[in-house]
Amino acid sequence: MGKANSRLLATQAHITTALTWRAEQPLEQTATVPNTQQQVAILHIDDLPTYLRADVEKQLDATLKSEPMAALPGTDPLDITWCTRWERAGHRLVRCRQPLNGLEGEFAALEAGLRTIGATFTLERVRT
Repeated sequence: MGKANSRLLATQAHITTALTWRAEQPLEQTATVPNTQQQVAILHIDDLPTYLRADVEKQLDATLKSEPMAALPGTDPLDITWCTRWERAGHRLVRCRQPLNGLEGEFAALEAGLRTIGATFTLERVRT
């Protein structure tokens, strides 16, 4: 057997050992890291004065930095909306029901931001 073949076998043995070692390691570190798992929530806003609508959009943009899911669980993949659907809720009032995804920290920041602008809302966490 030549030197090249023996080096190749040694490298393959090293890679196999490294992969086996990694596979045997517990996944405790990833399981205990907080706020790293994507979550789904439904933002409900009713009777929002129309002049606050842009402020709500700014809060959504500023706080939700996670990559959007292609289709959120429980939604029709053919009915994907790329922006918030606002509906009239009365004279100079709007409402929305917007599915969102993000990290828990992002949702907490969104809730805090919406409170500062005076929006009345519910952020309903959805179990997936």
